[in-house]
Amino acid sequence: MRGPNPMPIRLRNWLIVAVLNTGSAAAAEVYGWIEPVALPGAGITLMAKLDTGADTSSLDATAIRRVRRGDKRLVKFQVRHPETNEPIDLEREYVRSSRIVRHSGLHQVRHVVKLEICLGSIRRNVEVNLIDRSNFSYPFLLGRNALAEIALVDPSVTETSRPRCDEAGGGGTRNAGS
Repeated sequence: MRGPNPMPIRLRNWLIVAVLNTGSAAAAEVYGWIEPVALPGAGITLMAKLDTGADTSSLDATAIRRVRRGDKRLVKFQVRHPETNEPIDLEREYVRSSRIVRHSGLHQVRHVVKLEICLGSIRRNVEVNLIDRSNFSYPFLLGRNALAEIALVDPSVTETSRPRCDEAGGGGTRNAGS
């Protein structure tokens, strides 16, 4: 059995990245497995689970329906305000439908939209599938496609940052997902 490592995990993670220096990974920030993520277009911040085991991101949404406005294909949906539980109506361009295989082996088809998020100082457009997540602990799940090149996840910590994209010099927009 190995003895305790005297180096804190966060420092060790940063040193590993510095030693490996594999392209853009050196620019990644370290986050915990649960972090607040702002949705600038909705004016709210939701608690999100950062899940490197999931390819895609999922957002708790209800009243999901596809609509057409001229030649634009859109998805209308509602998210809940985290403090008041009031519904917030959102509308985003429809990207595609995604077939999600569940742990039970069954699959679901979900609508996917592009959504602007702010994680720490990073503002990014990510693809998000919409599904009722009201039975889950966290309304937002950020998968590895959204986290690629910007985040290292330390599963031993939570809430290491706050959204700060609107602060002076805070985070340019980077795109994820396709």
